[in-house]
Amino acid sequence: MRKLSMNLCFAVTIAVVNILFYLNMSGNLLAFKRKEPIERSSNVHPRKAEMYQEEISKLVREAVRDHGVSRENLTSMLELAYREHQTSERTSMEDFFIHKGKSLPKNNTSDSVGLLTKVSSKEHARDGMNVEDLAPIHSVKNQSKPMDVEKLEKIDAHDPTLHDTQRSGVLGVIGNLLGSGKKETPIVFPHDHNLVINEPNKCKNDDGSDRQVFFLVLILSIHKNFDQRNAVRKTWASPKEIDGKQIVTLFLLAKNTNPRHQSLVEQESKQYKDIIMEDFMDTYKNLTLKTMMGLKWASIFCPQADYVMKTDDDMYVQFANIITYLSKPTVPTKNYVTGFVINGGPIRDPKSKWYMPKETYPGSKYPPFCSGTGYMMSGDVPGKVYETSLHTPFLYLEDVFFATCINSLHIVPVNNKGFNNWRTPYSYCKYKRIFTTHMVPPTEMQRIWNDQKTQKGYRC
Repeated sequence: MRKLSMNLCFAVTIAVVNILFYLNMSGNLLAFKRKEPIERSSNVHPRKAEMYQEEISKLVREAVRDHGVSRENLTSMLELAYREHQTSERTSMEDFFIHKGKSLPKNNTSDSVGLLTKVSSKEHARDGMNVEDLAPIHSVKNQSKPMDVEKLEKIDAHDPTLHDTQRSGVLGVIGNLLGSGKKETPIVFPHDHNLVINEPNKCKNDDGSDRQVFFLVLILSIHKNFDQRNAVRKTWASPKEIDGKQIVTLFLLAKNTNPRHQSLVEQESKQYKDIIMEDFMDTYKNLTLKTMMGLKWASIFCPQADYVMKTDDDMYVQFANIITYLSKPTVPTKNYVTGFVINGGPIRDPKSKWYMPKETYPGSKYPPFCSGTGYMMSGDVPGKVYETSLHTPFLYLEDVFFATCINSLHIVPVNNKGFNNWRTPYSYCKYKRIFTTHMVPPTEMQRIWNDQKTQKGYRC
């Protein structure tokens, strides 16, 4: 027994020595060194790095909302900040924050919009920034086209604020607890498309301050569905406020090859100011791009929204029922996704609309996913999902792709009986309880809406 105890003690001692040696070599013991000012070390302390990341993210949002910036200019500005972040000169980084957002007067033309930001004494004004070329903080690593992946990885390798790939074993756990630098995750799905129609002030008050948006609704549509969009505007999407809770509704479209349709949509946008569009082609297999466009927009232009919904223009949505539900104190406000949850796997039949090749998705089962006809999430989820999507292999089934993203975030979607994946036969009482129903033509939308208003107050 004594010999066994001695062997055990020896093994533990060796393990501890190995761990300390590993941590020292990897720089993880920097957190315990207090003899020198932290600014003199070659790497900024992770806590300070997080502070800088928050500050930079705030600056980006201000630049995007108030001025509009091009991807190239924003990237170069932030890359300079990251380089200063890694140097031993503290003053340059703080100077970047002290002078944040000093700007020229706003102008709607892309040639005259400018953001004058003093990053250091060597930097001067940068103009020619375009509001259509927006990029959030997590797209900072996207380089000028064409993308140079190797260059991206070299830049990301020194960034302590990147999302890490989970390290395995005791050493990885201890390293994370001690605040070690995080591993970079390569960008495999860069959403580098540009906004060609935008409503940057949709979630703002007249004075430019943020509105208290409770519910942001993103409706996927296509150019030719003019009647569908008008029916939605006149019926279920017409309320802008319910029980004091403000609602913002937007249609998501992409580029169309039909010049006439494109022109009509641009006129429609000027009239209703409720359309956003990026420059990828509007096809069924680009639904994932369209959904990510919406989530990206939400994270930049409406991050204050309490809840966000993604749905389609052939749905009938009962705002009143949803607002009542989301207002309950039991409904989570963080990391929450709910809808009609499906547990299924890939369909391997090439003739199927939902065909998924094995080389694209080799797994035999999808993560639980919400039907793309309609699902909701707490306001923190769009930004998290969009950032995660950059590092997630593309899948053209948007609801499955969304599911893989939230699965990476350890968010499990909650099934809700209020969401209906198919058409629900109409009755006044039944529609007083549901959240959504599918495949409703424009004329039927109007009939349902009128009947719901006429019989308002009827007890079911």
